[in-house]
Amino acid sequence: MKIQLNPCGPLQTNTIVITHKNTTIVVDPACSDLASLGILKGHLYVVLTHGHWDHILGVPLMPVETVYIHRGDVPMLSDPMLNGSLRGIFAPITVSVKPSPMCEGVHALGDISFTVYHTPGHTPGSISLYFPGEGIAIVGDFLFADGIGRTDLPGGSSAKMRMSIRKFMKAIPGDTLIYPGHGRPFHLKTHYLYKRGG
Repeated sequence: MKIQLNPCGPLQTNTIVITHKNTTIVVDPACSDLASLGILKGHLYVVLTHGHWDHILGVPLMPVETVYIHRGDVPMLSDPMLNGSLRGIFAPITVSVKPSPMCEGVHALGDISFTVYHTPGHTPGSISLYFPGEGIAIVGDFLFADGIGRTDLPGGSSAKMRMSIRKFMKAIPGDTLIYPGHGRPFHLKTHYLYKRGG
């Protein structure tokens, strides 16, 4: 399995491209030029860790008929107030591509399998994708190398964030390499909350 980290967009959002055999999964497409990079090969799927504007910016340019997102964040795709684009630097952003709800549990898209953890707090439908065979997790704006996601935006909840952190850190091995929505990857065991037991 190959993983490519592509920081792009006005907030340098980490768009992550995963390829294996004849399958490509794009997580949080914030880039407008992914197709020009020649990395969208085989059967293509788009997964969103949550519905904020900087993570869905490139969805309209993706050649897909559906996007996978937790049902808790589906309303954000069509509501610029909820997805925050009214506070952004561009015109209001909406996504008309059909959403396919992605719930907690094991999923397979083409040749790629992974486990979804529902990790609300930053948004109601935030999810984290865990790939046990590769020892990696893609967490969106749930965790960062030096902190956690904001909970003061519409739909955020500090109480749910605390619950999500405890659940995630109990379920995921410390050696797991975490790919956040912004900034550098890091190993879970190096996070200050992991060190103090969540």
